[in-house]
Amino acid sequence: PLENTPPDFLILGDEAAQGHGHDNFGLGLSMLHLFTGYAPYEEILEKVTCPPMLKKKLRVIWENEKLADYSVIRSIILSDVYKDERGHILEGEPDETLYDTLYRFLVLFGIPDEKFDQRKCPLVWKAISEALDNGGRRTKQGTDITQYKLDCEKYSLLYGSNYYIARARGGLESMPGGMDLLFQLCSFDPSSRATALQVLNSPFMEDL
Repeated sequence: PLENTPPDFLILGDEAAQGHGHDNFGLGLSMLHLFTGYAPYEEILEKVTCPPMLKKKLRVIWENEKLADYSVIRSIILSDVYKDERGHILEGEPDETLYDTLYRFLVLFGIPDEKFDQRKCPLVWKAISEALDNGGRRTKQGTDITQYKLDCEKYSLLYGSNYYIARARGGLESMPGGMDLLFQLCSFDPSSRATALQVLNSPFMEDL
């Protein structure tokens, strides 16, 4: 489902490559599902939606037909939209699932300090930084920053107060290497995600 799309596909667009990193991300989401008892995106964070300024910035990137680098994402978002010759929408509405998917990932795992491939594909990283971080400076994006902080306070895996998130955190922290393994599997950077062999050799698997 679209809700499980790895973040590298949303950040890199057509530059993203299918590989084991994609599969390992799915394994990480399955691990989180087991510890919470619910699908992380579709159920626990069902009411968490991408804030307006971030969505506006991403829309300029993802739905811009002049940017060839995001043609696959654009085709998904606009799959039910029909336009006239001037580009005006005649029928249908954009599918906004991917906007919420990226934002929910940011809420769960946080904005990474090291932004992989930022030089090669800077647009989405810039949108995230300007809308949700911006070095703590007060700007017109302040509403997005406030929403992001509130959502993190409830759903962040590191400190969120949501019952299911807190229960999963407790379970993961009680098992050696549990939280580290989950974050390695769900890393933004696919080249940094734990491999199948690393999972089997991790402290988390020693007692299993």
